[in-house]
Amino acid sequence: MNRRKSTEWLKTIHKNVSDLYIVNNLLWQFQRVLQENERLTATNNVFFDWINALFSESIVMRVRREVDTGDDCVSTLQLLRHFRATPAVLAVRITEAELDADIEALSRRRTDIADAAPATVVRGYADRRVAHADPRGLQDGNPTFRQVNECITHLCTLVNKYAEAACDENLPILPPACGTGWKEVFTFPWIEQ
Repeated sequence: MNRRKSTEWLKTIHKNVSDLYIVNNLLWQFQRVLQENERLTATNNVFFDWINALFSESIVMRVRREVDTGDDCVSTLQLLRHFRATPAVLAVRITEAELDADIEALSRRRTDIADAAPATVVRGYADRRVAHADPRGLQDGNPTFRQVNECITHLCTLVNKYAEAACDENLPILPPACGTGWKEVFTFPWIEQ
């Protein structure tokens, strides 16, 4: 890994994590819209179930993308592993112990019920429930919404940290601002009578 390649990777990862944060934020904004409208909360609507499933699965798979360990993928975890192999690429001093801790936080398997890294729990769920209909149980359990949010926040922190250390371009600080302009499409009827 050299500076040019780390800059390319960081730009890709930054965009992916930024989009992940925005999609997650939109899911929670959408949930608030539903909860604040008595007419919507009183109905069991397959459309709302579908939207929630699309958002949730998209978020889980986007987190999964960033903790992918494949040699041919661009992911946050793979980037950190490349930095571990070529620490001279990091212009800002990051200790080996700090880098190892960041890698561990994205890849630690469970040794007891509360010990799995949130990213590991999300990755296991994505692999065995979203991407595949795997009959085996989930080794690290089902991810909670809190764990998914922790993952996203942690990814934003890592991207900021390593963009400062190994990117030749100034990338915007994560998380990005998320507006509410998307709600405008719900201010008028979609189906004309």
